[in-house]
Amino acid sequence: MINNKSLIVNLPTIISIIIFSFSCGKDEIPKSTLVLKDNLLYKQGSDVPFTGRERALVENKIIEYDVKDGLKHGEFRIFSENGVLEIQGQIDSNRNVGKWQ
Repeated sequence: MINNKSLIVNLPTIISIIIFSFSCGKDEIPKSTLVLKDNLLYKQGSDVPFTGRERALVENKIIEYDVKDGLKHGEFRIFSENGVLEIQGQIDSNRNVGKWQ
């Protein structure tokens, strides 16, 4: 049997958990912070060519790709705004290689 007193004491905790779970529903996809200079990608405000993974919202599409020394290199994927994969392929030094789907 549930003790009404313990339910009342735990009610704020239960409400907090519910609110937190709804706020974690969808990840916000940021707009790209990379800029193109002399055919190389840089983080805004940086003079060093970017190396890392870019995941950003561009023209209502989610793009994900790897960058090495300012050049797109590796897997490249484009998703619809609701997360459905639309295009994927490989890039080597800013050039599409192999089969794209």
